Amino acid sequence: MLTSDDEFISPDGSFISVDRKLYIPVTQSRRTRLFGNKQDMVKRPWKIYVVDLPETFGGIKLGASLNGPSLP
Repeated sequence: MLTSDDEFISPDGSFISVDRKLYIPVTQSRRTRLFGNKQDMVKRPWKIYVVDLPETFGGIKLGASLNGPSLP
């Protein structure tokens, strides 16, 4: 995925749902004191980006999620 959103900071733990959506929580972990900042600079609430995934890409059928049905 390619993005130019200034709020897309330190995405973490992305996953794909059975309905072909890519979920990307943006926790901004590099803005915390754990990463050397003098104070917590996280902007709340956290954002979760959701991207609808295609069923095909360049004419190639893409697979289902791990808990979804397998391809024939």
